[in-house]
Amino acid sequence: MPVANEIRVVLSGLLPKSEIWTFGVSVAESGPFTQADLQTMVDNFAALLTSDDLVTFLRANNPSSVVITNVNARFYDTTGGPAAFSADHAVSLAGTSSASTVLPNQVAMVVTLNTGFSGRSFRGRCYLPVLCPPSTQVFTSDYTNTTVDDAANGMIGYLDDIEATFLGNAVVASTVQGVMTTITEVSCNSKADTQRRRAAGSTIDYTKVVAR
Repeated sequence: MPVANEIRVVLSGLLPKSEIWTFGVSVAESGPFTQADLQTMVDNFAALLTSDDLVTFLRANNPSSVVITNVNARFYDTTGGPAAFSADHAVSLAGTSSASTVLPNQVAMVVTLNTGFSGRSFRGRCYLPVLCPPSTQVFTSDYTNTTVDDAANGMIGYLDDIEATFLGNAVVASTVQGVMTTITEVSCNSKADTQRRRAAGSTIDYTKVVAR
């Protein structure tokens, strides 16, 4: 649910069988602006994607059948209400990996957005499609330390690009608390995320934390 004066920036794409994947980051907007302003921000952000650190990471760790297709931003002027403005920019940025790895079903890499405060209202999670070793499909393999490092560092670059383009702090927005809290660090670990890893008691072998 949105919070007043929040911009929600959403990157979306297609998986190999045309399933849609998305993840979003919120920005605290400090001043009034128009639909045209929001469209300009989205267009400018889309132009940055070919050099953005996180997008570069995602393309390098996905096959050509995984494609980033759109940037959307929505501005909310009231908490819990509909978007006052929405803007889109279509893109076509395919994966470039030819590695003999897999994109397992219902499994994702997770990058956590931390704010320095505990509780679900003060952290966010981005679920990213990232190639894994084949045995990840039976929930026994990890992402490599290098892959985890690149994802965490890539997210830092992505947040920097968002803030530079949308002219506000990247935040975790909570309708329950009615607040937006600035993201102070990102973390990522070696285990592909799935409900089954919890049931199997899988362990995390490596975690990368990067402060902002």
